[in-house]
Amino acid sequence: MLEGWNLYHKSAVFALWGMGALAVARAVIAIDGGTYEVTATRTVAASPEAVWPWITKAENRTRWQAKLVDMSPLMGDPGEVDSTRMLFWRDRHHHWTAIEATREVLPGRLYRTVQQSDADTRIQRIDLVPGGECQTEIMVTEQIRPSSYTERVMSFLVSGDDEERLEVSLEALDRWLRDSGAGCAAPAGEAQKGSTS
Repeated sequence: MLEGWNLYHKSAVFALWGMGALAVARAVIAIDGGTYEVTATRTVAASPEAVWPWITKAENRTRWQAKLVDMSPLMGDPGEVDSTRMLFWRDRHHHWTAIEATREVLPGRLYRTVQQSDADTRIQRIDLVPGGECQTEIMVTEQIRPSSYTERVMSFLVSGDDEERLEVSLEALDRWLRDSGAGCAAPAGEAQKGSTS
């Protein structure tokens, strides 16, 4: 049957078959998975105990966490396991709300929450790692699973925006720690360097 076909036709059919197979593979990944992870890290001149209230208190989180406009407590204190609150987000002209629940707390070291909205489900983990007398490495990791199939397929397009949001947030947190006096004075000649990944 393929005897009369020349190399061009065979190549075109093979290329179309390959694109179809890739589309099916991507669709399966999006249905079964579709969760992507973003991470940012920054070292600040403050002890983990000084950073902790900035991570857990509602009035502090809205100051440094990018795109978070307001928090309204629903049940319990944000620093307690199983407490809940409503988050109000804004990105340019897009507004949305999410319900956040605290899932794991190790005071001064670990804060893990789950946020659910119509758009996605996010698991956020903030680790505070002491790094000397007055230095803390803050690691923020978010696992994001978009609700809609289309957004799961195209998640690779927005993961960079989410990573940038985390980096901007940690930069703002560092600035708030210094400006509020919660941070430590850096020794002369040692500029505070933030690292992001």
